[in-house]
Amino acid sequence: MNALPYFDHVWTVSPNQCDGYRSILESNKLWHLPIIPYIDKLPEPTLKFENQDIDFLFTGTMTAHRLQIVNELRAKGFNIVFGFFPSFLKQAYLAQTKICLHIKPYKNWSFTSVMRLHTLLMEGKYIISEPCDEGNEKTIQQRFVEEVSSDQFIDILTKRIMNPDLRISGLKAREEYIKTTQNLRLQVREQFRQFILKSDNGVMMESSVQGD
Repeated sequence: MNALPYFDHVWTVSPNQCDGYRSILESNKLWHLPIIPYIDKLPEPTLKFENQDIDFLFTGTMTAHRLQIVNELRAKGFNIVFGFFPSFLKQAYLAQTKICLHIKPYKNWSFTSVMRLHTLLMEGKYIISEPCDEGNEKTIQQRFVEEVSSDQFIDILTKRIMNPDLRISGLKAREEYIKTTQNLRLQVREQFRQFILKSDNGVMMESSVQGD
């Protein structure tokens, strides 16, 4: 947000879409801002982890593939909350949730929702994800979530929900996520400073986020 005054336009795209934008826009006026924690000190968790009576939470557009997984979990008697919510309600659900899900919109989908994983990691949530980006380099966020193949997804969820240490594991992943990206933060800050110094007044920025 602090960088926005320097740019005329902002796009939210996945990392795999960056080359496409570079092919049609002037590269000297295009800045790629990685999605990472831009903080050096571990902040206090914003969520109050009390009364965690929601087993699973998924936030996003509901497709046939996602609904199939939701219905299978509901059939097994789990309490699962899913869909789009206003921010205050989403925060309330996050605080009550044991495991957050990252589900592909379609079985053959190959793009990770970087911003979804980033947001959940920063909230200290334990995340289980279907694997994405097959054949592509994994995102930083994928290193800190548990990826489970689609054919084993329900079985693993059924087992993991019994783990009493999910909250501790989620907070630990959050801490490691922030520590691991420290050097990258320093690199990005310096690259951004050099980019601003070399650019004209009208510049454009892209951010490696996929909104889905």
